[in-house]
Amino acid sequence: MAENVAKTSSISIQIDLDANHLPMKMNWSATDGGINDSEAAAFLLSIWDVKEKNTMKIDLWTKDMTIDEMKQFFHQTLLTMADTFEKATGEHLISEDLRDYCYHFAEKMNILPVFIITEKKWNWEHAIQMGLEVNTVVDKDTNEVVDYNGQFIYVDRETINTIEDVAAFILDL
Repeated sequence: MAENVAKTSSISIQIDLDANHLPMKMNWSATDGGINDSEAAAFLLSIWDVKEKNTMKIDLWTKDMTIDEMKQFFHQTLLTMADTFEKATGEHLISEDLRDYCYHFAEKMNILPVFIITEKKWNWEHAIQMGLEVNTVVDKDTNEVVDYNGQFIYVDRETINTIEDVAAFILDL
């Protein structure tokens, strides 16, 4: 028995082009998301063609989008692709590999957040509440948290004691 369509939803993208057909401005709307004419600087659209068994793509960005914004955009897109792939396929291990690559990408693009803690006022629980994605490293024998890692660079007073140490650390980034 065929399913009946219960609802139809729409996502639209309007692109204003200059005389050379380069995107100057983009706005998008999504009826179910409550988004109406929201400004965007870039989009990557991939559509699976059922007949051709192939991906059709449209990648556009405005000429005002900076290189740093593009680096962030790609990093965040790659991370969400790992999440989407895992959700769609259940393939956890390869999704973790893709997330590892995202860390490598962010490191090479110099877009990882860097935390240099000099006053011992850092609180991991607060950072997690603020949205920082953190993995805890737990000692198997004591079951205590011994470290934290994730898509960031962290250094504190255990390794940096003077302003010269801070300067040397920054130069090594």
